[in-house]
Amino acid sequence: MEQALHEEAARLRHIESRIAQIDNEGCIDGYDVVTKSVEAIPFVSLRCSCQNMDEALRMVGLVAEDGVRQIRPALRDRLIVVSRAASETDTLDLEIGFSLTRPSNATFRIGGDLALRAGELPAVETMATIVRQGANAESHAPFTAIGTWIEANAYEIAGPCREVFLEPVTGSAGLAGALLEIQFPVRRAA
Repeated sequence: MEQALHEEAARLRHIESRIAQIDNEGCIDGYDVVTKSVEAIPFVSLRCSCQNMDEALRMVGLVAEDGVRQIRPALRDRLIVVSRAASETDTLDLEIGFSLTRPSNATFRIGGDLALRAGELPAVETMATIVRQGANAESHAPFTAIGTWIEANAYEIAGPCREVFLEPVTGSAGLAGALLEIQFPVRRAA
């Protein structure tokens, strides 16, 4: 019951924030969209489906905590969450892991029977990016800002979204306070 109440309260805060944003339509203050190219990045990750945001945040926390313990600091770079297009269900299709300072074939065990496996995030010629503070009730605002920018500048989304944590999430700031960069691969709309 407590878990259900917590989830409903989080949904309510999100809805209230979204309503406030709609009331201020056209006023997307505080977010600057920057475009840049991104090189291919060595990456160790775990792909998973999460039923809701709470489950996704727990999984990100697990990967962050266990990854910090398992991957040497000289090899580990930034925590990254890749979100693929939603399927017909409400599940979240995520790939959660760490960029690496150099390629590695290592597999890292986390959470008992889970593993981060070696791969690569592909290079992207044009990435539309925006920086925001952590996961909170207003986290949809920067996504709205970047979506508005993409449409207004005649681009279209050309691949999965990446959320790159610019600072550790295992410290006192946690997921809610960590600075991160949202990245959308884009191309000129046809």
